[in-house]
Amino acid sequence: MVTAVVAVLAVGCDSCGPQPAKPDTAQAGKSTKIAQGGVAGDHQKTVHDAPPPLAAEATIVKRAGEVVVSRSEQTRKMPGMAEQEASLFVGDSIATGADGSVTLDIGFDTRIALEPSSRLSIGIHRPFELVLHVGRATLSGSPIKGITKRFMVLTPGALVFYAGPRMEIAVAPGGDVRVDVSECPMTPPIQPADRSLPPRPPRARCTILSGEEQEDLDTGDSIVIDQALSVTRSKLGEGADLDAWMVERAESLEKDPAARVARFAGWIGAALEDVRASIDDIKKRRERNKVLIKTLRDLRKAGKPDASKAASKTSEDLDVPTSEIDEVKKELTENSSTQYKLRHRLLMRWSQASLHLQLLEPHLDDESLTSVGKTPVELAQALEGLGEEIHGLFSRKPAHRKSPKFTPKNFLKQEMDIAAPKRRIEKAPPPQP
Repeated sequence: MVTAVVAVLAVGCDSCGPQPAKPDTAQAGKSTKIAQGGVAGDHQKTVHDAPPPLAAEATIVKRAGEVVVSRSEQTRKMPGMAEQEASLFVGDSIATGADGSVTLDIGFDTRIALEPSSRLSIGIHRPFELVLHVGRATLSGSPIKGITKRFMVLTPGALVFYAGPRMEIAVAPGGDVRVDVSECPMTPPIQPADRSLPPRPPRARCTILSGEEQEDLDTGDSIVIDQALSVTRSKLGEGADLDAWMVERAESLEKDPAARVARFAGWIGAALEDVRASIDDIKKRRERNKVLIKTLRDLRKAGKPDASKAASKTSEDLDVPTSEIDEVKKELTENSSTQYKLRHRLLMRWSQASLHLQLLEPHLDDESLTSVGKTPVELAQALEGLGEEIHGLFSRKPAHRKSPKFTPKNFLKQEMDIAAPKRRIEKAPPPQP
C-alpha cells in the first residue's frame, strides 16, 4: 500500500517550468533505462488547434553508470513526451544505481548532481519544486536573482529553499536529513526609493522549514534533522564529512531498525492531525478571501468609504483603517500572507510523513504502529487520501514553450535620446473667414 502514497507524490499533472535544453544526441540512450507505459491514443488536435509543446522541468546533461527514469501517468499520456529521454516533466523521477550518477539542468543557470543510490522526482504542487527521496544531491550554479525565485526541495525531514550558488542535501536510508550550505550569502541592504527611510536589512536567500517557522541558512551552516525530527545546527568541518555521515546513518538503521520505527511512530499521528488541520484552514481562508474580494469590489463600485472613520483619524493613529475599503484590504492581505505560510508548512509536514513511510515501510508491522492506532496499510491509505486533497489544492498549471515575440527589425539598434524633451508641435491657426 505504500506504493499508493508514492503514486500520489508522482501523480501526473501538467508541466511548467524552465525551458529545456536540446538533448545530447551523443548521449541519448546510453546507460539510461526508461520505465514507462503506453502513450495516449491516436486522437490529436489539428496543427492549428494544438497548443505549443509543454516545457520540461529538467534536462539530463551528464550521466554515468545505471540511471533509471520513471515517467508519471500524465507524461505517458502526452504524445511524444515519454520518448524524450533527456527531459523530465512534472511527476517524473530519476534514480541512480550503486554505480550511477547524473547531472540535471533545472533552469535559472542551476544544476543538480545526484550521487549513486539516489532518487529525485519533479514536484507536482508548485513551480521549481523537487523531491529528494533518498541519497545525495549537490545544487550549484549562479546566484538566483529575485527574492521570490528559489528552488524548493522536499525531503523526509524539512523543506529546503535554495537560491544558489552551492548547497549539498543528503537523505539517509532511515530518513535522517543533512543540509550543508557551501555558499549562500545574505542579500545586501536595499535602500528604498524614499531616501528618508532606512535601508531594508539583509535577508537570507536560503532557508529551511522543519517546524513552525522558516530558519535562515548562511554560508558554512550544517543542519541535521534526525528521525525524530529534532534539529541540530553546527558549522561545516565541525562534524563528520558527508560520506562518513551517510555510512554511519545507514549502519545505524541496519543495526536497530526497531528504534527508528519507534521514533517514527512517536510523531506520525501528530503529523496526520497537522496535515488535516492545515488543509481545512487553507480551505476556510480561501472561502473567506472570495467573500472579501466580492466585498471589496462592491465597495469600490459604490464609492462610499466610511466617512466617520476617516474624520476620526488622528496623526497618532495612522495605521488604523480609514474606511471599509481599507479594512477589507488589510484583512485580505493578512489572510493571503497566512495562506502562503500555511501552504509551505502543509507541504513540509506531508513530505515528512509520506517520505518517511516510503523509507521505513520494509520495517513496519501492525505491532510497531500500535501507538498510532493504524496498521501500515491503514496509514498508507490515510496519507494517500490527504495527498490527493493537497494535490487538489496545489496542482500546477500547464506551461508551454512560447515563440519569441515579434520585434521590429531595427528597434533594438535604434538610439533614443531621453535627456532632451520632445519639441512641441505647434498647430496652425484656423483659417480666418
